[in-house]
Amino acid sequence: MGKFGNFINYSIKKESESILNEEESKKVTISNVTLKPWWLTGFSDAEGSFIINIYRDNELKTGWRVKACFQIGLHVKDVTLLKQIQAFFGVGKIYLYKDSAFYVVTTASNLKNIIIPHFTKFPLITQKKADFILWKEVVYLMNREEHLTLEGLNKIVAIKTSINWGLSEELKKAFPEIIAIQRPLIENQKIMDPYWCRRFHFRWRVFST
Repeated sequence: MGKFGNFINYSIKKESESILNEEESKKVTISNVTLKPWWLTGFSDAEGSFIINIYRDNELKTGWRVKACFQIGLHVKDVTLLKQIQAFFGVGKIYLYKDSAFYVVTTASNLKNIIIPHFTKFPLITQKKADFILWKEVVYLMNREEHLTLEGLNKIVAIKTSINWGLSEELKKAFPEIIAIQRPLIENQKIMDPYWCRRFHFRWRVFST
């Protein structure tokens, strides 16, 4: 998940971060480079995060709120690339926080109808694919509103145990009897398209000036 992994957890609780709004977006120059689907998958294999946040909310019957998120975090100087990724998917927001920029998709319907279909058609090949497989199941549970029940919440906590860095100490104490879902084993993956590898060349060519 990298050093940017905790940003979305922070932004959910505090909405004072700077969002790159429409007026600011006009100031961002996007290079005339069309992103390729396989390139975007390769870049996400390196820089993307599939995140499930669970935090206390006494307004809900379960006492916990669940948020799913697809996120790419880069240095603020690379915001142009995040704008291209945003344009590619057609959804999501860009947040600026200190010297970092984040492309974030949290709307459940966008995760289900846009993000999941992309990574299903153009699959990841690193161990991040295991995160995606588990994360996808949580998104489906949320779309069925199962996260609003204790049974569904327990399923999600069990899945989160095997995603990224697992459960926080708070969640471990709150759900001591949860048994972790087995993490999928990702092996013998093949590069399906040369654009998966070209993410490095693209990044250097656009941002090394």
